[in-house]
Amino acid sequence: MPHGVRDAARVSTKPSISGPQPWGCPSLTRDPDPHLLLPGDSTSTRTGPGYGSETTGHTELEAELEGIQQQLQHYQTTKQNLWSCQRQANSLRRWLELSQEEPSCEDLHLEEQVKTELEEVELQIQQLAKELEAQRQPVGTCIARVRALRRALC
Repeated sequence: MPHGVRDAARVSTKPSISGPQPWGCPSLTRDPDPHLLLPGDSTSTRTGPGYGSETTGHTELEAELEGIQQQLQHYQTTKQNLWSCQRQANSLRRWLELSQEEPSCEDLHLEEQVKTELEEVELQIQQLAKELEAQRQPVGTCIARVRALRRALC
């Protein structure tokens, strides 16, 4: 087997962030405020029911944006892992093609190893593709939330 083939196929599918990640946009997994954040809300000194202190609103917004950032980073990491696995699978397929053009007795054992490795990488590709598909709608929701916040703040 070509040197590094086995190592390169062992791409981690785990996110770079620790702890369980929600599949929904953080602001939408709790009871959302009935209105979007409006200009002045984060610096408002309003009081009364429905209005928190300036610090609370700012902290909640920071926490929401941090959760969105983590979710988007996880999505991007998963996407990069998928691309890496796809490149690895292509390399393994190419190696198999070349080894079959000039077969040798020594290559038979290596071919079996490469075929096994290719099957493992293809399974990993399927898992990563499913994970990306599951994340697609929640990530879209988060992007829409960020756009709404931008419109409200500008």
